[in-house]
Amino acid sequence: MKRNGQTGVSLLNVLVVVAASAGLVQVMLTDQENALDRLSVAADVSQARALAQSGVTSVAVALRRDAQKAPDQDHLNEPWATALQETITLDFGRYTVTAEDLRGRFDLNALGPGKLVERRVFLRLLNELDLPD
Repeated sequence: MKRNGQTGVSLLNVLVVVAASAGLVQVMLTDQENALDRLSVAADVSQARALAQSGVTSVAVALRRDAQKAPDQDHLNEPWATALQETITLDFGRYTVTAEDLRGRFDLNALGPGKLVERRVFLRLLNELDLPD
């Protein structure tokens, strides 16, 4: 039996098509896996934002209620403060809400023209801290 130079070309063509198809399937599966990972991260970020917003909302509601019921006193035994001290445990983790009073800090935005009292306070702060005017 005599063979010509074209023997095996069909087999080679089939192997090239199979290899190209396998590569394409690998790229598609990798892309799909990356998309699922991005979706999972986006869901986690969305859940974290919702938890943070719920903490802010719960503190805002507690402070508003405190302003209506006892506006003349503030201490850490009030309901709004005890809500800040509780750790909330969920099935996927836990979180704690903290609040900080920023009124004790000096507002540099208040140093506008005509604000003599704020300027005097600022100069006194600079003097107490031994900073130049």
